[in-house]
Amino acid sequence: METDEIRVPSRNARRNLLLISWCCAISGSFVGYATSSINGAILFIALDMQLQSVGIGLLTSCFEVGAGTGSILSGIIADKFGRKRTLLLADLFYIITISATALAPNFTLLVMSRTLLGFASGAINVIAPVLLAEFCTPEIRTRKLTVCQLMNTSGEAIVFIVAAVLGNLWFENDAIWRWIYWLAVIPAILLLILHAKVVPESPRWLAKMGRAEESLKILQKIRRTNAEIGIEMREIELVLNAGQNNSNEPNNAKVSPPSYLYGRLGTPWVRRVLLLGIGIAMMQQGTGISIGMKFGTFMLGEAGLSQRIALLLNILIGMVAVVAMSVGLWLVPRVSLRWLMMVAQVGIIGVHLAIAAVSALLAQDLTRGWITLGLLLVFMTFVQGSCSPVASLLMNEIFPLDMRGFGKGVAILAVYGTACVLDQMFPELEQQFKAGDWKALKKRRNLHKTFDATEQPKREGAESN
Repeated sequence: METDEIRVPSRNARRNLLLISWCCAISGSFVGYATSSINGAILFIALDMQLQSVGIGLLTSCFEVGAGTGSILSGIIADKFGRKRTLLLADLFYIITISATALAPNFTLLVMSRTLLGFASGAINVIAPVLLAEFCTPEIRTRKLTVCQLMNTSGEAIVFIVAAVLGNLWFENDAIWRWIYWLAVIPAILLLILHAKVVPESPRWLAKMGRAEESLKILQKIRRTNAEIGIEMREIELVLNAGQNNSNEPNNAKVSPPSYLYGRLGTPWVRRVLLLGIGIAMMQQGTGISIGMKFGTFMLGEAGLSQRIALLLNILIGMVAVVAMSVGLWLVPRVSLRWLMMVAQVGIIGVHLAIAAVSALLAQDLTRGWITLGLLLVFMTFVQGSCSPVASLLMNEIFPLDMRGFGKGVAILAVYGTACVLDQMFPELEQQFKAGDWKALKKRRNLHKTFDATEQPKREGAESN
């Protein structure tokens, strides 16, 4: 469609785009909340259901199994049936599964519900950033995507605060973990309503499916000038034509997803981009960030701090992660990504070695606990200040339009797959390298009823694994 045929854009285009962008970006906070909810909840779940280290690992890693599956399937579904429709289904499934997690009466159903919650979270984690990227113009796309990543980290910090408040007020109540999940239900319902009422379908996806008129109507609401609309329509047309030529598939928007994707994967440069996305994802999770965000409370407890203090200090870890992410997102467009990643990797390796040395050389007391906390904060600064924002940005931008949902889904699958392996291994490995076991959780909680945390810096087992 030519530019001179385009009607006058909305006077509220800037406001509309800002509102839509925030509705997409805030989805990340719900993903972060669900992902790291286990950090504060696992202490009480282990007590409530008498879990050992293997059960702890399974309960933690099952979320990643579901999230990885949700990420890849939602990407394919979104490419075929639309971004908005897929996002709304994921929102609804999130509400159902987080409620089921809060209600789970036994370990088996809890694992099943957390796996399905992971599926919903993985789907949201793929579709919301893709929608956001396709609404934004190139000059603001990077900035908006960084906000989405920041929301994810903010959701993790929020669940740390919720767990600390509930855990300190009702520490003797083993079932308090259920409220960590219940408190997310009403906000999730509001998010579903916002997505349904405010967020339109992706104009790029509509154009890809041959629905140019609908695409144009949406662009008129979020672009300020006819020139911007015309440029975007031509850009979409060029991208789609390039995708058809590179895949040797005429009319590729009409081809069924499996056969079309097989054809695209036969193109060498597409395979290289897909492998690059997988490598970026594995690099980011290989830092151990998943362990830090899900086992921070136990790591502090193992180092010599009481559970109540560990829950409170976990808030500090979440806050540092948010600040570091903010700084990292500010740095990304201003410095060399290669330099940023190299400095971060050196720092991360140094912190890992320091934590191992402290655990091996120092007794389990307050000194070791505070040193471990300091090292965890440095670790969060390096990872969230460099690796995470760089990885998130690259995974959102490197894939071609006609397979962006699938490509982002594969990258997120690699993220969750790597995290799943690490989360399953960590409790068992930690148990092998320290005295005590998960049964001591009950003994430790009983001790806490008698002694103040500051008077009993060293406890038996409990939070360590």
